[in-house]
Amino acid sequence: MRDILREHGVELRLGLVDEDDAAYEAEAASDLRFSDEDSDDEESRAK
Repeated sequence: MRDILREHGVELRLGLVDEDDAAYEAEAASDLRFSDEDSDDEESRAK
């Protein structure tokens, strides 16, 4: 899988590089929006 990603120019990293990287990831995560409809569907499937 890593070879395939590298062939397409994707760099695979695990963890955060530094404080700036951590701040960027935190800001990006705060922009995510989740729909309540999706969680309702998952709960009804689990029953």
